[in-house]
Amino acid sequence: MKRSATASSTEEVIIHTKKTKKQPENWQTVYDKISAFRQSNPAPIDTMGCERLANSDDPKAFRYQTLVSLQLSSQTRDAITADAVRKLQALPMSLTPQTVMDMSAEELAKILSKVSFHNRKAMYLKESAKMIMEEFGGDIPDTVEGLMRLKGVGEKMAYLCMQAAWFKLSFLFHFTPMS
Repeated sequence: MKRSATASSTEEVIIHTKKTKKQPENWQTVYDKISAFRQSNPAPIDTMGCERLANSDDPKAFRYQTLVSLQLSSQTRDAITADAVRKLQALPMSLTPQTVMDMSAEELAKILSKVSFHNRKAMYLKESAKMIMEEFGGDIPDTVEGLMRLKGVGEKMAYLCMQAAWFKLSFLFHFTPMS
């Protein structure tokens, strides 16, 4: 279930907007220019972003690994996050909620030692894995609200996860005209 290195076209992206909100008039032009610029100016996120780190053909494992990558990435450099995720994926049972549940918090924190706030994130991963197994049948929630119930997942991370793990993009436009 690995995503291709090229972004999907805007036609393939599902966009939900509130009826009372309008998209910016020039969003497509801006998007196209950014896309063209990014083709010739790669950044670490192009190879180490959360959706690039998941390496499973199993859709549930792919989504979980994407979520873990996001959880670890907060206030952590991409290269450090990528290294930590690769170490977790190298575990005998790979990176699954069950693997994380079976590890002690100390073992997990040791693997995450270079990640910012690694002790706290280790606890968040363990608590999230338990909830995912017990309440969501071993798969991550498929709604922003469900994702935000997981320890350490806020609104921004939930929306990023919806796009990167579930391939659903939601925009809520909150633009105020400048005077």
